[in-house]
Amino acid sequence: MLVRAQELVRTFVDDCLDVVLSRACVHCDRPGSLVCESCALMIPSIAKQREFHHELWFGASYETTVREMINAHKDHGARALTSDLGLLLARAVWSASVSSSYARPVVIVPIPAHRSSLRKRGRDTVMEIAESAASQVASRGIPCVVRSLLIREIETKRNAGRSLRQRRDVHGTFGVRSRGVIPARVIVVDDIVTTGATVNEGVRALLKSGIGVDAISCVASTPLPDEAPLRSDG
Repeated sequence: MLVRAQELVRTFVDDCLDVVLSRACVHCDRPGSLVCESCALMIPSIAKQREFHHELWFGASYETTVREMINAHKDHGARALTSDLGLLLARAVWSASVSSSYARPVVIVPIPAHRSSLRKRGRDTVMEIAESAASQVASRGIPCVVRSLLIREIETKRNAGRSLRQRRDVHGTFGVRSRGVIPARVIVVDDIVTTGATVNEGVRALLKSGIGVDAISCVASTPLPDEAPLRSDG
């Protein structure tokens, strides 16, 4: 009963924050909407592919408008941005799903949130975006569902402010809820990919469990500077 009450309070607070934040653009502070028309024009409409160990598609570069959208959704409770961020992820998932010579149903596997993030935010923001993306992909004609196959077995530190070497120290982080072949195109997703260490570890855990992974998709991807402190990988 207490947990349910806490969830209702968090939802009410998030809804209030949505109302407050919706008075100004998250990037330029122009009054009227969370993302004004001018800033929306800076968001790409086509997903791109990044050179990576595995096939990786991203909806936008992690800069300007998209960065502020992710931060507002993740850290300031702007749930109204879920659909917009879901659209960016949906474009990446769609591109990954049609990149082969034949189409299959899609299973989206989100990178699970840190327990500390869940306690702080009271919600799994990557899961919210993934569910929105799956709905938008399915509405365009490719069956698409979200499955929480990955679980955190080791609680690593969050990536904000960590070096590349520290970010890559994630071996053994994830376990898998089930094993065996999944008759669908499996795509691991996250909100932001920087070094790719987190999503790579998710892929490794799934492959070890006998689950094939076709691609990785994310809302946004960042450049990879040399051993400089980086922003969060999710």
